[in-house]
Amino acid sequence: MKKYLIIIYSLIAFHFYGQTAGSWYQKADFGGNQRYGAVGFSIDGKGYISKGNDVTQNARNDFWEYDPITNTWTQKANFAGTIRANAVSFVIGTKGYVGTGVGGFRIDFFEYDPSTNIWTQKANFAGAGRWGAVGFGIDSFGYVGTGFKSASPHYLNDFWKYSPATNTWTQLANFGGTARELAVGFSIGSKGYIGTGYGSTGYKNDFWEYNPAINTWTQKANFGGTARYGAVGFSIGTLGYVGTGYDGTEQTDFWLFDPAANAWAQLTSFSGVARESAVGFSIDNEGYIGTGWNQNAYYNDFWMYETVTAPLPIELLNFNASPMKSTVLCKWTTATEINNEFFTVERSKDGKVFEELGKVNGAGNSNSQLNYSFIDKQPYSGLSYYRLKQTDFNGKYTYFNIVSVLFGSKNDYVIYPNPTTSLLNIHSNNVSSELTIYDVTGKEVYNITISGIDNFIDVSKWRNGIYFYQISNDNTTERGKFIKE
Repeated sequence: MKKYLIIIYSLIAFHFYGQTAGSWYQKADFGGNQRYGAVGFSIDGKGYISKGNDVTQNARNDFWEYDPITNTWTQKANFAGTIRANAVSFVIGTKGYVGTGVGGFRIDFFEYDPSTNIWTQKANFAGAGRWGAVGFGIDSFGYVGTGFKSASPHYLNDFWKYSPATNTWTQLANFGGTARELAVGFSIGSKGYIGTGYGSTGYKNDFWEYNPAINTWTQKANFGGTARYGAVGFSIGTLGYVGTGYDGTEQTDFWLFDPAANAWAQLTSFSGVARESAVGFSIDNEGYIGTGWNQNAYYNDFWMYETVTAPLPIELLNFNASPMKSTVLCKWTTATEINNEFFTVERSKDGKVFEELGKVNGAGNSNSQLNYSFIDKQPYSGLSYYRLKQTDFNGKYTYFNIVSVLFGSKNDYVIYPNPTTSLLNIHSNNVSSELTIYDVTGKEVYNITISGIDNFIDVSKWRNGIYFYQISNDNTTERGKFIKE
């Protein structure tokens, strides 16, 4: 008799407010010359841009401050390190930090104090020299990860924490996704986020959340636009923003990410020319994008995104997918709908690349609770993923949470990804069980009691190789193996 494991993530009263009608305004051009691969950050109501490659392909070290009140740029003390591009930056308190970058695959790091206009060299970055990394600050620490190094394998997924109090670097759990360069990263509250980029298998659109309290990565809903690298990312309040970049052509689309809802919504496209490798940061409640390049030109224009809070088209109460005898039933409920034309149900084998299964018409406008359903008549065997996409009458669309279903499996447990490089997820049937892991010599290397549906283990620092596992409870014992790469 087949066993069906239902894995459901409920969305309780899912209704978030986003900037559905935000506007772009061109501001004073960046004070330096046209360039791409610069760094940018903001401190106490001012924005800062430095470094990058100019139209002659020469790297720069000039440093500029932007005052949004007067809409003016002021040149400050030049960056104290060597000239470079595609460096990384973050802010801790009232100071900015800049390091790494191309120009010899740098590891040096510098602190900038706006109150004194002085750069101070700090401890070298402890990882391999690189460019195209991601950086952000959370509370009293800075974080740097991913990037591209000179020696093979070129793409990186290591992740590091910098403490200004001790001037030291500490290696943390590897980034949860595959190794990559030119991703976007930002922090919201006490969490960090990294996504998009380019790696050995091409453009990326996966998106991950880092929790420093427990040093773990959790995959979130994929970026709503196309897979790409060289995009811009920043946060305003409790929301993240990602846009522009390169997916084979330069882009102008612009997206909002709501961590609480784990959903993306498309916003008003960037009003400047399509580009990649621009700079982005936020000051108060506005976002800013400037510089960058495309196949035709380099840029030094500078734009402000003004947020406008408005309700998104639907309030989703729940979305789940359940295995039936020979099908998978997807069901969802809305509490309200505004300008809602239709829903699209999508399916994936790996949780990353989704295909469209079909459409279900929306109600347009409604203040009543409405129930919807869609049947996948030819579901994948084993573990698969479903997500819901909502499209309104003007073409704007929003992605909602991904749910997973184990269909037609004889097992009560699924361990993935396999092979893995960092996080190993044990999907269970929500029964308390004992998990034991052994290496190839038969030595026990890990033992824990698991419960709940998803159980994550950080194996990023384990030796590469084959491992065997045993999961047992009062009713069953299952054995298998996985590979750590």
